[in-house]
Amino acid sequence: MLYLKILIVIILAVALDSQIPTWWDAFRYVDLPLLVTVYFALMRDPVVGMFVGFIAGLAGDLAPGAGPVVGVGGFSKTSIGYLISTIAVRFSLEGAPIRVLIIAVSSLVNSALFIGLHSLMGQSLTQEATPERLLLKVLIEASANLAAGVGLFWLLDRVFPENAPGGAMKVRRRFYD
Repeated sequence: MLYLKILIVIILAVALDSQIPTWWDAFRYVDLPLLVTVYFALMRDPVVGMFVGFIAGLAGDLAPGAGPVVGVGGFSKTSIGYLISTIAVRFSLEGAPIRVLIIAVSSLVNSALFIGLHSLMGQSLTQEATPERLLLKVLIEASANLAAGVGLFWLLDRVFPENAPGGAMKVRRRFYD
């Protein structure tokens, strides 16, 4: 049942991520599949973190208007999901301040991976002509993801109470013992 709920959340995140910016232009800076990946990566299971990142990233790549290169989002979100879940196994990442920090850092890492992978493939990712404008866009995306992530994490904590801070989440150490 847990995996079905996770799959429904991923589908909703990708659908909303591709549809809301048509009505609300400021939402184009928010990356809902990334936020869903970060949330489930905090479940302390590297397989779940990688799976959610892969499915969310690849579905986001295949969504209408996503971009010319398929797989960049899947790679970046899979990497982020694995790294966060691996760190969450070793260290306690519960609590609102830590979650806020993780959202901000993961957004910056996601942007860096996107820019780096697109430049390696010779693709022009943005229309920004200067590095200062590109940096400003990355910071705006991080801020937008942070604002949306706080609300989304609150909502997902209601749907998945076992993953909420102070919930009954078990530490999974089967890969590292």
